[in-house]
Amino acid sequence: HDRGQKVIATAFADLGMAAVILNAVGGSTDARNDPEVRQAIVTAMRILTSSGLVITAVCLLITLLGAWPLLLGADLAGAELLPLACLAVFSAALPFTVGPRVLIGLGRTTTQIASTALTAPFIFVAVQILAHFAPPAAGRWLALVPYVAAAVVVLVAYALAWRAIDPQLRQAIKLVPRVRSYKGMRALHVAGPMLLR
Repeated sequence: HDRGQKVIATAFADLGMAAVILNAVGGSTDARNDPEVRQAIVTAMRILTSSGLVITAVCLLITLLGAWPLLLGADLAGAELLPLACLAVFSAALPFTVGPRVLIGLGRTTTQIASTALTAPFIFVAVQILAHFAPPAAGRWLALVPYVAAAVVVLVAYALAWRAIDPQLRQAIKLVPRVRSYKGMRALHVAGPMLLR
């Protein structure tokens, strides 16, 4: 159930950027040096960063209003900041989801899938550590572990993509904040249909 919610949330928060990256990388003959690939990555990272900031801001507002129990239908005594923490981790990882998309665009789907194999061991170890060392009241905070695990997997895939198309991601990271001097590409015509799907 929780996994299904995360899949839906990721698809919505992605705003169709997966299609933009897949098309640019998959259609390039030289993904390491292709300016269109860089432009697609910069555009996707800008949009995903903005999406993550909006999600975090809305969650912060809900937290400040104390509305999570009403929205979730659960008593959060002792874990009032838990929904905010989960979604802040999710939001922080969003821009780095270009990494798995780059790997798939390069035809390295097996590498991307293999990176997800880290999820279960990470969760197992984290739960064991929390079970042995955290106070019993911290039990509700176990819900944060899958979000952190997903972020770790995304960062691993991002690092693999970084290596695969170096220097593209290094250059893209530098260009993301330079909105005025480096224009992004039009993405709505590709991302829009994926978002509506």
